[in-house]
Amino acid sequence: MIGILSLYYRNHNYGGQLQAAALQKCIQDLNPRQDVLQVSYVRPSSVSSISARFKKIGLTNSAQIAGAKAAYKLKMKLDRKMASGVEVRDALFELFADKIPHTEPVTESDLPKLDMSLFVVGSDQVWTLQAGRDVFLARFPTSAKKVSYAASMGGLNPNLQDDHLLIDSLDSFSGISLREHNSFEHIRHIMPNSHVELVVDPTLLLSPSDWRCFANQEVVPSEPYLFVYALGEKTPYMKSIY
Repeated sequence: MIGILSLYYRNHNYGGQLQAAALQKCIQDLNPRQDVLQVSYVRPSSVSSISARFKKIGLTNSAQIAGAKAAYKLKMKLDRKMASGVEVRDALFELFADKIPHTEPVTESDLPKLDMSLFVVGSDQVWTLQAGRDVFLARFPTSAKKVSYAASMGGLNPNLQDDHLLIDSLDSFSGISLREHNSFEHIRHIMPNSHVELVVDPTLLLSPSDWRCFANQEVVPSEPYLFVYALGEKTPYMKSIY
């Protein structure tokens, strides 16, 4: 079996689920006689996702966070339509994720027990400073081969990287490939004797007909349309489109 270590389990993020589906299909097509599964790794979390969002916008004081959480929950109660929309969205994410071949939910201590011949790490931002980084660097005991495909270090800040950890971990990988040029250059710099490749996101490996198999044709517009997927609302790309 081949196991994919990515941000898959309970990840209600469009890019996260699309890359998980694409990479599983690509590897399965290349290995039709093997089971290729997304590993349903349950990431530990020291703070709730709501708290993490508030900290991201500068609310670090515990009293501030508590007040903001209370206000957020009150808004959700008052706006039943919003709450209902979030619940429907999350349910649709779970329905999509469930169609991707996957393991049962596992924790870090369960990973050495998985009977895999190969672990593929990626894609998505698996090598950022986050909970579970040791898992995505495959530092758990295993006899399986390890490779990465289109791994990302996010908005790379070299001053925040633990290069010794990266070198020690990636030295056991049979193949290393990354998604962004800055991550690619950084790994090449700290591991000059290793073969490192720059590759495209797995979503770009599938054909239009492949993606049509995933699409709900009932909601696809019948008239010509332009679909835009972007991070943030005030980007130069959005201005050029409008």
